[in-house]
Parts: sequence; C-alpha cells; structure tokens
Amino acid sequence: MQLISKTTPPKTGCAVADSRPRRIALAAGIALALLLAGGPSRAADEPRAMLSLYAGQGVDANLPDMPGKWLRGALRYDPSYFAAIGWHAATDPPSWLAAFGDALGASQVATGWEVIGVKHHGLQENGELDLAWLIRVPPAVWGALRMRFGFGIGASYALGTPRYEDGPRFAPARRYRLQQYNAYELDWSVGDHSAWSVVTRIHHRSGVFGLVAPPRVGSNFVTLGVRWQY
Repeated sequence: MQLISKTTPPKTGCAVADSRPRRIALAAGIALALLLAGGPSRAADEPRAMLSLYAGQGVDANLPDMPGKWLRGALRYDPSYFAAIGWHAATDPPSWLAAFGDALGASQVATGWEVIGVKHHGLQENGELDLAWLIRVPPAVWGALRMRFGFGIGASYALGTPRYEDGPRFAPARRYRLQQYNAYELDWSVGDHSAWSVVTRIHHRSGVFGLVAPPRVGSNFVTLGVRWQY
C-alpha cells in the first residue's frame, strides 16, 4: 500500500471507525485459512521445515507500482531497515489446491506455515511478529539453477509503534499495530537437492483497503535472505 507523505496536512471533523469489526473479520479470515491449509504434514518430496534469515529495506512505492519502478530504476529506498528470522513448517496442500495444481500440470505445489520475528531500525524501532500461510509453485529450472515463486498471506502485529507507516489523512498521528501480511518471494538455488538457497522477497503490511486499517496504511520492504531447508 502506498504510504502517505509525512507532510500531508490532517483533515478535521472525521472520526476513526470502530476497529472491532475489522479485527473480527481478520480473525475469521485466519480461521478460514487454518481450515483450508491442512494438517502439519508435508508432501513426500518437500522438506519438513525451513529456517530463513532476512534483511529488508523500506521503499516509498505502492505495491502494484514496485515492479515497473524497479525496472526503470526509479524505486526510491527509505532509511528504514529490519532484520528477521523465519521458521516454516510444511503442510499437506489442501485437496482443492492440489487438484487445481494438477489441472495446470503443477503437481508439486507445496504449502506450509511460516512464523517470522522482525526487528526494525532506522525510521522505526519496533519489533514485529508475522504468521503467514505460504504457497510455493514448482521450480523453474535453467541448467543447474532453480527458481521457485512463493506467495504468503496472513497477519502481522507490530510490537511497539510502527512510525514508518502513516495513519489515515484524517488522523495522521494514529498507528495501527494489527495489519494483514503478504509475502511475494523468489527462492534461488543451485542443484536438484541443495539444502541452501537465496531468497528475494517483498515484505508487505496492509490495511486491506480499510478492512483491518484505513486505506493507505501499510508498508513495503525489499528483502534479501538465506534459507536452510531440512
């Protein structure tokens, strides 16, 4: 989500909506994801677990605009950083996802839960906890190089005040700890059975267009990491 300029003047005469319906909606979404995601087992050819270390830097860009700005060399980085550790436990893909993958000829779709602990520094100094359900598609192979796309969706909670994220225009000083979390990653490895890989990821917190926080609340970080699969 695009961040609001720190210099945007506040509007007056508006009230902040009650956050309880948003929290209820987020809790219902997480419960639905738990039902869909299957039990704590794994596909036969997938690792049991993955341990990842990440380092990220914030960017002043709306999520849909990031690829185009990066290709043009126009992506602006902010002096806001984080270090993070993530632990991923594999699960069996739900039947509907496995069937969809088989229909597309992608029988190796993998799923799992990732718990991420984050420590921010720079423009904000808070901690952060994230829980995401990660879907990884079958790898694309070029010789010895393997590249695998993954998408994660879940929840994010700031342990402190997320000052890098602006509040809505009518209440710029208000901060929202609970937000929705997305991860968009490419996992790069060499060889068929390498236990180590390099991960490039977009780490995205969002108010989901007003569902869990007002529109324009959120942040995007470009992230580089190393991953051990075991």
